[in-house]
Amino acid sequence: MSSNKSEDSKGAIVERLGNFEEIQSKRPDFDHSNAPIEFTKSPDPTWSYGQGVRTRISMSATHKEIDPYAYDRS
Repeated sequence: MSSNKSEDSKGAIVERLGNFEEIQSKRPDFDHSNAPIEFTKSPDPTWSYGQGVRTRISMSATHKEIDPYAYDRS
């Protein structure tokens, strides 16, 4: 195991806070207003699971095959 602090913190998911109580006191209070969740229509009502993304651009786009071993590839 490494005792180097910079190596231990590399890739850390959770940020370590010095004084959590002080940081917490500076945050705004939790909103208990129970504001309703707004529902909207689907952008594409005819879409069904498994169809992928449908946009105007993707419907008109053409497939371009790329040969990774072509002479002009570096």
